[in-house]
Amino acid sequence: MNEWNNPFVGTFLIAGFCVLISSIFGPSELGISGAALRAGEWPRLLGFMFVHQGAEHLLINLVALILAGAIAHEVGLSNVAFLAVFFSVGILSALPVLPFTSSMLVGASTGIYGIFGAIAVKLGDYGTSLPKVVGLLGLAIIGSSFIETFLLQASETVLRISVHLAALFLGAAFFTMAKKLLVRK
Repeated sequence: MNEWNNPFVGTFLIAGFCVLISSIFGPSELGISGAALRAGEWPRLLGFMFVHQGAEHLLINLVALILAGAIAHEVGLSNVAFLAVFFSVGILSALPVLPFTSSMLVGASTGIYGIFGAIAVKLGDYGTSLPKVVGLLGLAIIGSSFIETFLLQASETVLRISVHLAALFLGAAFFTMAKKLLVRK
């Protein structure tokens, strides 16, 4: 894997944008909600992944992003795949819940969970059993939910867990489909 195709490149680009955007804009300016989309504020579809609720939220997402990047590197996920999954799953996993909530969604976690879904598929390629993969992902979800609920006192925890689960499974599905398309060529 050449140095530019290493997922650490994408990891640190995303991390840099998260720090920069979160230091300039707040959730009210770039967070995504159903009302914002209905008002035609489409740039928020990309912006919400880079803005965070505060320093703690940003730090938790940065740690998770670096962890995802390190694991993606170890399992051989390319930078292109890393970025494609992060952005496509990050956006797609948020869309279904927006009509049903007035909450503003912010943070990189949808894209990060998508990366973990892609990593799960890659682990399967290495012969890791499905129960082990599901167990590891379950621990990640439980740990993330604990942190959000108790440390950040996140409101609407069920909504956040459902968005994270959707991102996890979309990441696995997206990466599986992308692999099949690449093999056909």
